Amino acid sequence: MPKTIVIVGAVAGGATAAARIRRLDEFSDIILIEKSNYISLANCGLPYFIGGEIKNESELTLQTPESFEKRYRIEVLINHLATSLDLKKKTLLIKRLDTGQNFFQSYDYLLLAPGAEPIIPDLPGLDRSSLFKLRTLTDAAAIKLKASSPEVKSAAVVGGGAIGLELAENFVSLGLITSLYQRDEQVLPWLDFEMAQAAALRLTQKGVKVFFNSFSPTIAADLVVAAVGVKPETKLAKEAGLLLNSRGFIEVDDRMRSSDPFVYAVGDAVESFDSVSGLKGSLSLAGPAAKQARVAADNICGLNSVYRGFQGASILRLFDLTIGAVGISEQRAQNLGLNFETSHTHSLNCPAYMPGAEMMTIKIIFEKISARLLGAQIIGGKGADKRLDVLAGAIRANLSALDLTAIDLGYSPSYGSAKDPINVAGYVIENLISGKCHQINWRDLACLPKDGSVNLIDVRSPKEYQAFHIDSFINLPLDDLRQNLDKIDKDKPVFLVCYLGLRSYLASRILLQHGYKTAHLAGGLKLYQIATAKIDRSAKSHLI
Repeated sequence: MPKTIVIVGAVAGGATAAARIRRLDEFSDIILIEKSNYISLANCGLPYFIGGEIKNESELTLQTPESFEKRYRIEVLINHLATSLDLKKKTLLIKRLDTGQNFFQSYDYLLLAPGAEPIIPDLPGLDRSSLFKLRTLTDAAAIKLKASSPEVKSAAVVGGGAIGLELAENFVSLGLITSLYQRDEQVLPWLDFEMAQAAALRLTQKGVKVFFNSFSPTIAADLVVAAVGVKPETKLAKEAGLLLNSRGFIEVDDRMRSSDPFVYAVGDAVESFDSVSGLKGSLSLAGPAAKQARVAADNICGLNSVYRGFQGASILRLFDLTIGAVGISEQRAQNLGLNFETSHTHSLNCPAYMPGAEMMTIKIIFEKISARLLGAQIIGGKGADKRLDVLAGAIRANLSALDLTAIDLGYSPSYGSAKDPINVAGYVIENLISGKCHQINWRDLACLPKDGSVNLIDVRSPKEYQAFHIDSFINLPLDDLRQNLDKIDKDKPVFLVCYLGLRSYLASRILLQHGYKTAHLAGGLKLYQIATAKIDRSAKSHLI
Protein backbone atom coordinates (compact mmCIF):
# COMPACT_ATOMS: atom_id res chain seq x y z
CA MET A 1 0.00 0.00 0.00
CA PRO A 2 1.40 3.43 -0.92
CA LYS A 3 2.75 5.43 2.01
CA THR A 4 3.77 9.01 2.68
CA ILE A 5 7.47 9.17 3.53
CA VAL A 6 8.95 12.47 4.65
CA ILE A 7 12.70 13.06 4.80
CA VAL A 8 14.22 16.01 6.65
CA GLY A 9 17.63 16.93 5.27
CA ALA A 10 18.85 16.49 1.71
CA VAL A 11 22.62 16.08 1.81
CA ALA A 12 24.41 12.69 1.86
CA GLY A 13 21.98 10.82 4.09
CA GLY A 14 18.65 12.31 3.09
CA ALA A 15 19.16 12.37 -0.67
CA THR A 16 20.61 8.85 -0.68
CA ALA A 17 17.66 7.51 1.31
CA ALA A 18 15.12 9.26 -0.93
CA ALA A 19 16.61 7.77 -4.11
CA ARG A 20 16.85 4.30 -2.57
CA ILE A 21 13.24 4.38 -1.36
CA ARG A 22 12.03 5.33 -4.82
CA ARG A 23 14.01 2.51 -6.40
CA LEU A 24 12.31 0.09 -4.01
CA ASP A 25 8.87 1.69 -4.01
CA GLU A 26 7.48 3.30 -7.17
CA PHE A 27 4.12 4.28 -5.71
CA SER A 28 4.57 5.90 -2.29
CA ASP A 29 4.74 9.67 -1.91
CA ILE A 30 8.22 10.89 -0.96
CA ILE A 31 8.73 14.44 0.29
CA LEU A 32 12.25 15.78 0.79
CA ILE A 33 12.58 18.85 3.01
CA GLU A 34 15.76 20.95 2.95
CA LYS A 35 16.30 24.31 4.64
CA SER A 36 19.05 25.46 2.25
CA ASN A 37 18.90 26.16 -1.49
CA TYR A 38 20.71 22.97 -2.42
CA ILE A 39 20.30 19.20 -2.31
CA SER A 40 22.98 16.52 -2.71
CA LEU A 41 25.63 19.10 -1.86
CA ALA A 42 29.20 17.76 -1.83
CA ASN A 43 30.18 19.47 1.45
CA CYS A 44 33.60 17.83 1.47
CA GLY A 45 34.58 19.81 -1.62
CA LEU A 46 33.91 23.21 -0.06
CA PRO A 47 37.56 23.99 0.93
CA TYR A 48 38.64 23.33 -2.66
CA PHE A 49 35.92 25.62 -3.98
CA ILE A 50 37.26 28.35 -1.68
CA GLY A 51 40.80 27.77 -2.96
CA GLY A 52 39.71 27.77 -6.60
CA GLU A 53 40.57 24.17 -7.43
CA ILE A 54 36.84 23.65 -7.97
CA LYS A 55 35.81 26.52 -10.19
CA ASN A 56 32.01 26.60 -10.17
CA GLU A 57 29.35 26.13 -7.54
CA SER A 58 27.44 23.84 -9.87
CA GLU A 59 30.22 21.26 -9.68
CA LEU A 60 29.39 20.71 -6.00
CA THR A 61 25.67 20.13 -6.46
CA LEU A 62 25.28 16.57 -7.66
CA GLN A 63 21.56 17.05 -8.26
CA THR A 64 19.26 20.04 -8.54
CA PRO A 65 15.77 19.96 -7.05
CA GLU A 66 14.40 19.91 -10.59
CA SER A 67 16.58 17.04 -11.82
CA PHE A 68 15.91 15.05 -8.67
CA GLU A 69 12.15 15.48 -8.97
CA LYS A 70 12.20 14.57 -12.65
CA ARG A 71 14.27 11.43 -12.25
CA TYR A 72 12.82 10.08 -9.01
CA ARG A 73 9.35 11.67 -8.82
CA ILE A 74 10.14 13.04 -5.38
CA GLU A 75 8.70 16.32 -4.12
CA VAL A 76 11.64 18.49 -3.13
CA LEU A 77 10.98 21.45 -0.85
CA ILE A 78 14.09 23.63 -0.59
CA ASN A 79 14.13 26.68 1.69
CA HIS A 80 11.77 24.82 4.02
CA LEU A 81 12.47 24.21 7.70
CA ALA A 82 10.86 21.57 9.90
CA THR A 83 10.19 23.48 13.12
CA SER A 84 8.29 20.93 15.24
CA LEU A 85 7.40 17.26 15.25
CA ASP A 86 4.34 15.60 16.81
CA LEU A 87 5.07 11.89 17.18
CA LYS A 88 1.55 10.95 18.26
CA LYS A 89 -0.16 12.72 15.37
CA LYS A 90 2.70 11.83 12.99
CA THR A 91 2.90 15.38 11.67
CA LEU A 92 5.61 17.94 11.04
CA LEU A 93 5.17 21.69 11.17
CA ILE A 94 7.03 23.12 8.17
CA LYS A 95 8.04 26.74 7.68
CA ARG A 96 8.60 28.14 4.20
CA LEU A 97 11.64 30.35 4.74
CA ASP A 98 11.10 32.72 1.81
CA THR A 99 7.54 33.68 2.81
CA GLY A 100 7.32 32.69 6.49
CA GLN A 101 4.25 30.57 5.73
CA ASN A 102 3.69 27.53 8.01
CA PHE A 103 1.89 24.30 7.19
CA PHE A 104 1.51 20.79 8.57
CA GLN A 105 2.77 17.71 6.77
CA SER A 106 1.67 14.24 7.84
CA TYR A 107 3.73 11.11 7.33
CA ASP A 108 3.58 7.35 7.62
CA TYR A 109 7.34 7.16 8.02
CA LEU A 110 9.77 9.94 8.83
CA LEU A 111 13.51 9.90 8.22
CA LEU A 112 15.63 12.52 9.97
CA ALA A 113 18.92 13.47 8.31
CA PRO A 114 19.50 16.99 9.68
CA GLY A 115 23.28 16.63 9.87
CA ALA A 116 25.43 18.65 12.20
CA GLU A 117 26.18 22.31 12.72
CA PRO A 118 29.61 23.90 13.20
CA ILE A 119 30.76 24.70 16.70
CA ILE A 120 31.65 28.37 17.02
CA PRO A 121 34.32 28.88 19.71
CA ASP A 122 34.18 31.73 22.16
CA LEU A 123 37.12 33.94 21.26
CA PRO A 124 37.10 37.05 23.47
CA GLY A 125 38.29 40.16 21.71
CA LEU A 126 37.59 38.84 18.23
CA ASP A 127 34.97 40.64 16.17
CA ARG A 128 32.43 37.88 15.51
CA SER A 129 31.43 39.58 12.27
CA SER A 130 34.86 38.62 10.90
CA LEU A 131 34.52 35.02 12.08
CA PHE A 132 33.21 32.63 9.42
CA LYS A 133 31.91 29.09 9.67
CA LEU A 134 31.88 26.50 6.91
CA ARG A 135 28.95 24.18 6.42
CA THR A 136 27.02 25.23 3.34
CA LEU A 137 27.80 26.44 -0.14
CA THR A 138 26.58 29.87 0.96
CA ASP A 139 29.20 29.84 3.74
CA ALA A 140 31.90 28.81 1.26
CA ALA A 141 30.90 31.52 -1.21
CA ALA A 142 31.12 34.15 1.54
CA ILE A 143 34.60 32.98 2.59
CA LYS A 144 35.74 32.85 -1.03
CA LEU A 145 34.50 36.40 -1.63
CA LYS A 146 36.20 37.67 1.51
CA ALA A 147 39.47 35.89 0.67
CA SER A 148 39.52 37.50 -2.78
CA SER A 149 39.23 41.03 -1.38
CA PRO A 150 42.39 43.09 -2.04
CA GLU A 151 42.58 44.17 1.60
CA VAL A 152 42.69 40.56 2.86
CA LYS A 153 46.32 39.49 3.20
CA SER A 154 46.09 36.92 5.99
CA ALA A 155 43.82 34.11 7.14
CA ALA A 156 43.52 32.12 10.35
CA VAL A 157 41.92 28.73 10.81
CA VAL A 158 40.70 27.84 14.28
CA GLY A 159 40.76 24.06 14.57
CA GLY A 160 43.17 21.36 13.42
CA GLY A 161 40.84 18.69 12.09
CA ALA A 162 40.62 17.59 8.46
CA ILE A 163 38.55 20.59 7.36
CA GLY A 164 40.89 22.96 9.18
CA LEU A 165 43.95 21.55 7.44
CA GLU A 166 42.25 21.57 4.04
CA LEU A 167 41.26 25.20 4.57
CA ALA A 168 44.83 26.08 5.55
CA GLU A 169 46.16 24.46 2.38
CA ASN A 170 43.70 26.37 0.22
CA PHE A 171 44.41 29.70 1.90
CA VAL A 172 48.11 29.13 1.18
CA SER A 173 47.25 28.42 -2.46
CA LEU A 174 45.48 31.80 -2.55
CA GLY A 175 48.69 33.49 -1.40
CA LEU A 176 47.39 34.40 2.07
CA ILE A 177 49.62 34.46 5.14
CA THR A 178 48.05 31.57 7.00
CA SER A 179 47.99 30.49 10.64
CA LEU A 180 46.28 27.58 12.34
CA TYR A 181 45.21 27.42 15.98
CA GLN A 182 44.63 24.05 17.66
CA ARG A 183 43.31 23.62 21.20
CA ASP A 184 45.20 20.35 21.75
CA GLU A 185 48.84 19.36 21.33
CA GLN A 186 48.35 17.82 17.88
CA VAL A 187 46.39 18.24 14.68
CA LEU A 188 44.11 15.48 13.35
CA PRO A 189 42.99 13.95 16.66
CA TRP A 190 42.07 10.67 14.96
CA LEU A 191 45.78 10.02 14.43
CA ASP A 192 48.33 9.08 17.05
CA PHE A 193 50.73 11.83 18.01
CA GLU A 194 53.79 10.79 16.01
CA MET A 195 51.73 10.38 12.84
CA ALA A 196 49.96 13.70 13.32
CA GLN A 197 53.36 15.35 13.70
CA ALA A 198 54.11 14.61 10.05
CA ALA A 199 51.02 16.59 9.05
CA ALA A 200 51.97 19.49 11.33
CA LEU A 201 55.47 19.54 9.89
CA ARG A 202 54.14 19.70 6.36
CA LEU A 203 51.99 22.70 7.34
CA THR A 204 55.00 24.55 8.73
CA GLN A 205 57.11 23.65 5.70
CA LYS A 206 54.47 25.27 3.51
CA GLY A 207 54.58 28.44 5.59
CA VAL A 208 51.60 27.90 7.89
CA LYS A 209 52.16 29.15 11.44
CA VAL A 210 50.83 26.44 13.75
CA PHE A 211 49.89 27.23 17.36
CA PHE A 212 49.16 24.33 19.70
CA ASN A 213 47.27 24.38 23.02
CA SER A 214 45.84 27.70 21.96
CA PHE A 215 42.63 29.31 20.86
CA SER A 216 44.14 32.77 21.10
CA PRO A 217 41.78 35.67 21.81
CA THR A 218 44.14 37.91 19.86
CA ILE A 219 44.12 36.24 16.49
CA ALA A 220 45.62 38.74 14.08
CA ALA A 221 44.20 37.90 10.67
CA ASP A 222 42.01 39.59 8.10
CA LEU A 223 39.91 36.44 7.72
CA VAL A 224 39.15 33.88 10.44
CA VAL A 225 37.32 30.59 9.89
CA ALA A 226 36.16 28.34 12.73
CA ALA A 227 36.69 24.66 12.02
CA VAL A 228 36.76 23.24 15.53
CA GLY A 229 34.22 20.52 14.90
CA VAL A 230 30.48 19.99 14.72
CA LYS A 231 27.60 19.13 17.00
CA PRO A 232 24.46 17.22 16.04
CA GLU A 233 21.56 19.34 14.88
CA THR A 234 18.92 17.49 16.89
CA LYS A 235 16.72 20.22 18.34
CA LEU A 236 13.70 18.95 16.41
CA ALA A 237 14.19 15.39 17.66
CA LYS A 238 14.82 16.46 21.25
CA GLU A 239 11.76 18.68 21.48
CA ALA A 240 9.64 15.89 19.99
CA GLY A 241 10.75 13.50 22.74
CA LEU A 242 12.95 11.12 20.75
CA LEU A 243 15.64 9.41 22.80
CA LEU A 244 19.02 11.17 22.63
CA ASN A 245 22.30 10.23 24.26
CA SER A 246 24.22 12.43 26.70
CA ARG A 247 26.03 14.21 23.85
CA GLY A 248 22.82 15.08 22.01
CA PHE A 249 22.89 12.41 19.29
CA ILE A 250 19.73 10.56 18.29
CA GLU A 251 19.87 6.96 19.50
CA VAL A 252 19.05 4.38 16.83
CA ASP A 253 19.15 0.59 16.54
CA ASP A 254 21.01 -1.37 13.89
CA ARG A 255 18.15 -0.72 11.45
CA MET A 256 18.54 3.04 11.96
CA ARG A 257 15.20 3.16 13.78
CA SER A 258 14.84 5.72 16.56
CA SER A 259 12.94 5.28 19.82
CA ASP A 260 9.77 5.85 17.77
CA PRO A 261 9.13 2.91 15.39
CA PHE A 262 7.93 5.22 12.61
CA VAL A 263 10.94 7.57 12.77
CA TYR A 264 14.35 6.68 11.39
CA ALA A 265 17.51 8.78 11.57
CA VAL A 266 20.88 8.72 9.80
CA GLY A 267 24.11 10.66 9.38
CA ASP A 268 25.88 13.17 11.58
CA ALA A 269 22.92 13.47 13.96
CA VAL A 270 22.83 9.85 15.11
CA GLU A 271 24.69 7.66 17.55
CA SER A 272 25.78 4.47 15.85
CA PHE A 273 28.62 2.12 16.81
CA ASP A 274 32.24 1.45 16.04
CA SER A 275 32.54 -1.96 14.38
CA VAL A 276 36.10 -2.49 15.67
CA SER A 277 35.48 -1.88 19.38
CA GLY A 278 31.75 -2.61 19.28
CA LEU A 279 31.09 0.52 21.35
CA LYS A 280 28.56 3.21 20.59
CA GLY A 281 29.80 6.38 18.96
CA SER A 282 29.32 8.85 16.14
CA LEU A 283 31.23 9.74 13.01
CA SER A 284 30.66 12.81 10.85
CA LEU A 285 31.52 11.46 7.41
CA ALA A 286 29.53 11.10 4.21
CA GLY A 287 30.39 7.42 3.71
CA PRO A 288 28.74 6.10 6.88
CA ALA A 289 25.79 8.47 6.34
CA ALA A 290 25.15 7.02 2.88
CA LYS A 291 25.38 3.44 4.17
CA GLN A 292 23.02 4.21 7.04
CA ALA A 293 20.62 5.86 4.61
CA ARG A 294 20.46 2.73 2.49
CA VAL A 295 19.74 0.59 5.56
CA ALA A 296 17.00 2.96 6.75
CA ALA A 297 15.43 3.06 3.30
CA ASP A 298 15.39 -0.71 3.08
CA ASN A 299 13.64 -1.06 6.42
CA ILE A 300 11.10 1.65 5.63
CA CYS A 301 10.29 -0.36 2.50
CA GLY A 302 9.87 -3.62 4.41
CA LEU A 303 13.27 -5.19 3.85
CA ASN A 304 15.48 -6.42 6.66
CA SER A 305 18.80 -4.58 6.31
CA VAL A 306 21.18 -4.10 9.22
CA TYR A 307 23.87 -1.45 9.64
CA ARG A 308 27.13 -3.09 10.64
CA GLY A 309 28.82 -0.08 12.14
CA PHE A 310 31.57 2.25 10.99
CA GLN A 311 35.31 1.67 10.86
CA GLY A 312 36.27 5.32 10.90
CA ALA A 313 38.10 5.27 7.58
CA SER A 314 39.31 8.84 6.98
CA ILE A 315 41.63 10.33 4.42
CA LEU A 316 42.73 13.77 3.30
CA ARG A 317 45.22 15.43 1.01
CA LEU A 318 47.54 17.95 2.61
CA PHE A 319 49.60 19.60 -0.12
CA ASP A 320 51.61 16.65 -1.49
CA LEU A 321 50.86 14.29 1.41
CA THR A 322 48.12 11.71 1.70
CA ILE A 323 47.04 11.14 5.30
CA GLY A 324 44.68 8.37 6.27
CA ALA A 325 43.49 6.17 9.11
CA VAL A 326 41.02 3.37 9.69
CA GLY A 327 39.90 1.52 12.79
CA ILE A 328 40.99 2.59 16.25
CA SER A 329 44.17 4.43 17.19
CA GLU A 330 46.82 3.32 19.66
CA GLN A 331 45.51 5.89 22.13
CA ARG A 332 41.97 4.52 21.76
CA ALA A 333 43.18 0.95 22.22
CA GLN A 334 45.01 2.06 25.34
CA ASN A 335 41.92 3.77 26.74
CA LEU A 336 39.91 0.60 26.10
CA GLY A 337 42.43 -1.48 28.02
CA LEU A 338 43.18 -3.76 25.07
CA ASN A 339 46.22 -6.03 24.97
CA PHE A 340 47.75 -4.67 21.79
CA GLU A 341 50.99 -4.00 19.95
CA THR A 342 51.94 -1.58 17.18
CA SER A 343 54.25 -1.64 14.21
CA HIS A 344 55.76 1.14 12.10
CA THR A 345 57.14 0.54 8.63
CA HIS A 346 58.53 2.82 5.93
CA SER A 347 58.15 1.51 2.37
CA LEU A 348 58.36 2.89 -1.15
CA ASN A 349 55.14 2.94 -3.13
CA CYS A 350 56.98 1.32 -6.07
CA PRO A 351 60.52 0.05 -6.75
CA ALA A 352 63.30 2.54 -6.05
CA TYR A 353 64.47 2.37 -9.66
CA MET A 354 61.18 3.87 -10.87
CA PRO A 355 61.18 7.68 -11.29
CA GLY A 356 59.06 9.36 -8.66
CA ALA A 357 59.14 6.54 -6.10
CA GLU A 358 57.80 7.89 -2.79
CA MET A 359 58.07 6.71 0.79
CA MET A 360 55.02 5.98 2.92
CA THR A 361 54.84 5.33 6.64
CA ILE A 362 52.36 2.71 7.84
CA LYS A 363 51.37 2.19 11.45
CA ILE A 364 49.38 -0.91 12.39
CA ILE A 365 47.61 -1.52 15.71
CA PHE A 366 46.86 -5.19 16.42
CA GLU A 367 45.96 -7.49 19.31
CA LYS A 368 48.97 -9.31 20.77
CA ILE A 369 47.45 -12.76 21.21
CA SER A 370 45.03 -13.06 18.30
CA ALA A 371 46.87 -10.69 15.92
CA ARG A 372 43.45 -9.20 15.10
CA LEU A 373 43.76 -5.97 13.15
CA LEU A 374 42.49 -3.03 15.21
CA GLY A 375 43.58 -0.01 13.21
CA ALA A 376 45.99 1.48 10.72
CA GLN A 377 47.39 4.90 9.88
CA ILE A 378 49.26 5.98 6.76
CA ILE A 379 51.26 9.05 5.79
CA GLY A 380 52.69 9.17 2.30
CA GLY A 381 52.37 10.21 -1.31
CA LYS A 382 51.18 8.26 -4.32
CA GLY A 383 49.61 4.92 -3.49
CA ALA A 384 48.97 5.65 0.19
CA ASP A 385 45.21 5.75 -0.46
CA LYS A 386 45.33 2.32 -2.10
CA ARG A 387 47.05 0.77 0.93
CA LEU A 388 44.60 2.42 3.32
CA ASP A 389 41.71 0.89 1.38
CA VAL A 390 43.33 -2.55 1.49
CA LEU A 391 43.70 -2.26 5.26
CA ALA A 392 40.11 -1.02 5.60
CA GLY A 393 38.93 -4.11 3.72
CA ALA A 394 41.08 -6.36 5.88
CA ILE A 395 39.68 -4.87 9.08
CA ARG A 396 36.09 -5.16 7.81
CA ALA A 397 36.76 -8.81 6.91
CA ASN A 398 38.12 -9.38 10.44
CA LEU A 399 41.45 -10.59 9.07
CA SER A 400 44.45 -11.23 11.23
CA ALA A 401 47.46 -8.96 10.91
CA LEU A 402 49.32 -12.10 9.85
CA ASP A 403 47.04 -12.37 6.81
CA LEU A 404 48.70 -9.23 5.44
CA THR A 405 51.71 -11.34 4.52
CA ALA A 406 49.61 -13.42 2.14
CA ILE A 407 47.54 -10.76 0.38
CA ASP A 408 48.28 -10.65 -3.35
CA LEU A 409 48.08 -7.11 -4.72
CA GLY A 410 48.38 -5.90 -8.28
CA TYR A 411 52.07 -5.71 -9.10
CA SER A 412 53.80 -3.71 -11.77
CA PRO A 413 56.80 -1.41 -11.27
CA SER A 414 54.53 1.53 -12.11
CA TYR A 415 52.16 0.73 -9.24
CA GLY A 416 53.94 -1.26 -6.57
CA SER A 417 56.61 -3.73 -5.57
CA ALA A 418 56.57 -7.50 -5.48
CA LYS A 419 56.73 -7.16 -1.70
CA ASP A 420 54.04 -4.55 -1.29
CA PRO A 421 54.10 -2.17 1.70
CA ILE A 422 51.08 -4.10 3.01
CA ASN A 423 53.04 -7.35 2.87
CA VAL A 424 56.05 -5.71 4.53
CA ALA A 425 53.86 -4.51 7.40
CA GLY A 426 52.59 -8.07 7.77
CA TYR A 427 56.13 -9.48 7.82
CA VAL A 428 57.13 -7.09 10.60
CA ILE A 429 54.08 -8.06 12.67
CA GLU A 430 54.78 -11.76 12.05
CA ASN A 431 58.33 -11.26 13.34
CA LEU A 432 57.07 -9.47 16.45
CA ILE A 433 54.45 -12.08 17.28
CA SER A 434 56.83 -15.00 16.69
CA GLY A 435 59.56 -13.42 18.80
CA LYS A 436 62.03 -13.05 15.94
CA CYS A 437 62.55 -9.46 17.02
CA HIS A 438 61.66 -7.13 19.85
CA GLN A 439 61.12 -3.41 19.58
CA ILE A 440 61.04 -0.17 21.49
CA ASN A 441 59.14 2.93 20.37
CA TRP A 442 60.25 6.50 19.91
CA ARG A 443 59.10 7.51 23.39
CA ASP A 444 61.26 4.78 24.97
CA LEU A 445 64.51 6.35 23.75
CA ALA A 446 64.41 9.06 26.40
CA CYS A 447 64.03 6.39 29.11
CA LEU A 448 66.98 4.22 28.15
CA PRO A 449 69.78 4.26 30.75
CA LYS A 450 72.90 6.14 29.73
CA ASP A 451 75.09 4.77 32.53
CA GLY A 452 76.65 1.92 30.56
CA SER A 453 74.29 -0.73 31.93
CA VAL A 454 72.99 -1.39 28.41
CA ASN A 455 74.51 -1.44 24.94
CA LEU A 456 73.30 1.46 22.79
CA ILE A 457 74.26 0.94 19.14
CA ASP A 458 73.56 2.94 15.99
CA VAL A 459 74.06 0.66 12.97
CA ARG A 460 73.98 3.35 10.27
CA SER A 461 76.97 4.40 8.23
CA PRO A 462 79.60 6.69 9.82
CA LYS A 463 78.50 9.53 7.53
CA GLU A 464 74.89 9.24 8.68
CA TYR A 465 75.99 8.96 12.30
CA GLN A 466 78.11 12.10 12.09
CA ALA A 467 75.25 14.06 10.55
CA PHE A 468 72.90 13.20 13.41
CA HIS A 469 72.86 10.75 16.28
CA ILE A 470 71.42 10.30 19.74
CA ASP A 471 73.73 10.86 22.68
CA SER A 472 75.28 7.73 24.25
CA PHE A 473 74.70 5.61 21.11
CA ILE A 474 77.94 4.33 19.63
CA ASN A 475 78.31 3.80 15.89
CA LEU A 476 78.79 0.22 14.74
CA PRO A 477 77.66 -0.08 11.09
CA LEU A 478 75.57 -3.13 10.21
CA ASP A 479 78.01 -4.38 7.60
CA ASP A 480 80.82 -4.42 10.21
CA LEU A 481 78.75 -5.95 13.00
CA ARG A 482 79.80 -9.60 12.70
CA GLN A 483 83.48 -8.66 12.85
CA ASN A 484 82.97 -6.59 16.00
CA LEU A 485 80.82 -8.79 18.23
CA ASP A 486 83.60 -8.80 20.82
CA LYS A 487 82.98 -5.07 21.35
CA ILE A 488 79.42 -5.72 22.57
CA ASP A 489 78.95 -6.82 26.18
CA LYS A 490 76.88 -10.00 26.01
CA ASP A 491 75.69 -9.63 29.61
CA LYS A 492 73.89 -6.37 28.82
CA PRO A 493 70.76 -5.82 26.73
CA VAL A 494 71.38 -4.31 23.30
CA PHE A 495 69.24 -1.48 21.91
CA LEU A 496 69.67 -0.79 18.20
CA VAL A 497 68.72 2.14 15.99
CA CYS A 498 68.99 2.99 12.30
CA TYR A 499 67.17 5.41 10.01
CA LEU A 500 64.15 3.40 8.83
CA GLY A 501 64.21 0.37 11.14
CA LEU A 502 65.38 -2.20 8.57
CA ARG A 503 69.10 -2.26 9.34
CA SER A 504 68.49 -2.32 13.08
CA TYR A 505 66.16 -5.29 12.55
CA LEU A 506 68.85 -7.09 10.53
CA ALA A 507 71.35 -6.34 13.29
CA SER A 508 68.99 -7.68 15.92
CA ARG A 509 68.62 -10.94 13.99
CA ILE A 510 72.40 -11.36 13.91
CA LEU A 511 72.79 -10.62 17.62
CA LEU A 512 69.85 -12.76 18.73
CA GLN A 513 71.37 -15.78 17.03
CA HIS A 514 74.64 -15.06 18.79
CA GLY A 515 72.93 -15.10 22.16
CA TYR A 516 72.35 -11.38 22.79
CA LYS A 517 69.15 -9.87 24.15
CA THR A 518 68.12 -7.14 21.72
CA ALA A 519 65.41 -4.66 20.85
CA HIS A 520 65.40 -2.20 17.97
CA LEU A 521 63.69 1.14 17.38
CA ALA A 522 60.33 0.75 15.59
CA GLY A 523 60.09 3.17 12.68
CA GLY A 524 63.72 4.13 13.10
CA LEU A 525 65.23 7.55 13.63
CA LYS A 526 63.09 8.89 10.80
CA LEU A 527 59.97 8.44 12.94
CA TYR A 528 61.82 9.67 16.04
CA GLN A 529 62.87 12.88 14.28
CA ILE A 530 59.32 13.53 13.10
CA ALA A 531 57.78 12.79 16.51
CA THR A 532 60.19 15.00 18.42
CA ALA A 533 60.61 17.83 15.91
CA LYS A 534 59.95 21.34 17.10
CA ILE A 535 56.99 22.64 15.15
CA ASP A 536 58.03 25.96 13.71
CA ARG A 537 58.63 27.51 10.32
CA SER A 538 62.21 26.28 10.22
CA ALA A 539 61.22 22.59 10.09
CA LYS A 540 63.30 20.79 7.48
CA SER A 541 61.63 19.05 4.58
CA HIS A 542 64.02 16.09 4.75
CA LEU A 543 62.25 14.88 7.89
CA ILE A 544 59.41 13.46 5.81
